Amino acid sequence: MVEVSLENVTKKFEEVVAVDNVSFKVREGEILTLLGPSGCGKSTTLRTIAGFYFPDSGKVYFGDKDITNLPPQDRNTAMVFQNYALWPHMSVRDNVTYGLKLRKVPREEQERRAKEALKMVQMGEFVDRMPLKLSGGQQQRVAVARCLIVNPDVLLMDEPLSNLDAKLRLETRKDIRDLVKELSLTAIYVTHDQEEALSISDYIVVMHEGRIRQTGKPRDIWDNPENSFVGTFIGEANLLELQVKSVHDSNATLEIPRTDRSLASEYVKRLEIGKKARIVLRPEKLRVDLEEDLNANHLPGRVKHLMYHGTYERLTVKLTGGPDVVVYRSELETPLKVGQVVYLRVKPRDVLAFGPAAF
Repeated sequence: MVEVSLENVTKKFEEVVAVDNVSFKVREGEILTLLGPSGCGKSTTLRTIAGFYFPDSGKVYFGDKDITNLPPQDRNTAMVFQNYALWPHMSVRDNVTYGLKLRKVPREEQERRAKEALKMVQMGEFVDRMPLKLSGGQQQRVAVARCLIVNPDVLLMDEPLSNLDAKLRLETRKDIRDLVKELSLTAIYVTHDQEEALSISDYIVVMHEGRIRQTGKPRDIWDNPENSFVGTFIGEANLLELQVKSVHDSNATLEIPRTDRSLASEYVKRLEIGKKARIVLRPEKLRVDLEEDLNANHLPGRVKHLMYHGTYERLTVKLTGGPDVVVYRSELETPLKVGQVVYLRVKPRDVLAFGPAAF
């Protein structure tokens, strides 16, 4: 177990800057997730930590040791890949012990450690099975066991659950977190799945276009996005463009285009009077009223689409003079119909307002 630090790491591929001046720290025994859309630089960052790439500038440390230019085999890391990377002609036992064979560990020690590692991932009874006769979830467990058997200082995981179905992803992410915590491993996890990142991580680094946009605990990232990119990327969200009418401390008034109404916000990030603002509204924070209240924070519109999801209804509402907005409606006693006029009520604290410097 070791602390991992990146200091101003930049990695280029010819003229493309894949990772741009990235710095963060992973404390011992914690799971840090690199989260972002495809092409944001998260996998390149992970592979730089593993030693598959060397940075063009910046430093990588394991504890106090500068490992920036060390080859992968000298870093004592282990990586779980997206496609499992199991040898199809080798049994589960041989796949798991492969790293120990390269290290010339005695046969008896290989067997003992393979038994322990497979037991940890609940695959002990499949020791003689071939990979192609295992399910996707079972293959992923074998890939994890292969990493654990070498006692890595740092466990690296690159989109490890993306090939599994939804139900199995839920089960396996819980198993991975429990296992990492039980063994007190330092782990760095890469995913584009926001829900996965929120549920598995101690800390999240949100990346976009090679840069870090925000770092924090999952709840902080969700509740307090620093910019409109993070606000819209984490979970489903609506994005509006309004004009700033007034700003006072952490309160703002925003003009709703083509109406005589305004929206109050108590979540303000770098707004400027008279300038455009990006407004992030989460679907679960919007409430549907059938009558207008001039004292409420209301957005008028018409129901465009309804979709029943059991415990809630997913509405698409066409705002008056504005775009479509998604609403999760859980109060289902009063049915709605397409074309009906509604008023979307939102608390000022849930109107996330970002000025141009926080886009």
